[in-house]
Amino acid sequence: MGVRTWIEGWPVYRQLTGTDPLGRGAAAQSERSKTLTARTETADRVAKSVCPYCAVGCGQRIFVKDEQIVQIEGDPDSPVSRGRLCPKGSASLSLVTSDRRQRHVLYRRPYATEWERLDLETAMDMIADRVLAARDATWEDRDDQNRPLRRTLSFLLRPRVAVPLWLTVLILWHVPAMYDAALRHPAVHRAEHLSFVVVGALVWTLLIDPARHGRLTLNERLGLAIVLFWIGQVLAYPFVFGFEPYYDVYVDQPHRLFGLSPLADQKLAGLVMMIEQSATLGAAIVVLLLLARRARAGRGVTPELV
Repeated sequence: MGVRTWIEGWPVYRQLTGTDPLGRGAAAQSERSKTLTARTETADRVAKSVCPYCAVGCGQRIFVKDEQIVQIEGDPDSPVSRGRLCPKGSASLSLVTSDRRQRHVLYRRPYATEWERLDLETAMDMIADRVLAARDATWEDRDDQNRPLRRTLSFLLRPRVAVPLWLTVLILWHVPAMYDAALRHPAVHRAEHLSFVVVGALVWTLLIDPARHGRLTLNERLGLAIVLFWIGQVLAYPFVFGFEPYYDVYVDQPHRLFGLSPLADQKLAGLVMMIEQSATLGAAIVVLLLLARRARAGRGVTPELV
């Protein structure tokens, strides 16, 4: 190594003569640090997974090289964690690569003092047998009077609960104060859409009756579809025929889509609501009318059983 090479390799010299006068970048790098690359850059492929630790369900990106996991990071595409991981999730690479990881199923029989190794197929069969045995021993599908039990979500799926809940959510989120809060705050916006999905699923379950529980007769389902249709139409009327915009967040928006005024934008939104209600609930009404007609024409089949 010559004197010049030695001087040029001196960090102080590079700091004084180079482009890094503060010594926070290239001037402070050694030859080894210059050649370092992230494990994620040399990975052959990336697989998506879910963190195994808790029930939050944070998304993970698994970097694989030569069929070996080399790095685990948060998945920015995950709607749950948006790329973030807790300390345990960030360290889950050691869960996979640790030499202390158990790679075989261990089973200790009742009253035994030692563990024994089982193959995976036998262990899965034992778990399935125990789940089925517990279900057979405790499952209840009828009460003491031989009436069918529908306990799961049965309260929310009662028509007297589901329909008012749907109507309340629909009206609540169109109150100007709530609507503006949903547009200004992402968390409130997500809560708004989640509530729409939940109450929508409840009323459409009543209409479609996919499990054939018969909570409503065919005629009652038809009547419910008509009521929901007209409720949606009536709620859209103030937006279509209103004389002023109701939401300040739209009025204050500097960029106008297609050059529409706030009032025209609101009228268009109300029209879209009416069209959407007509397409979905209108189709449900037509289908239910056809089912009712077929039920009346069939022998021994009543509308209540369809």
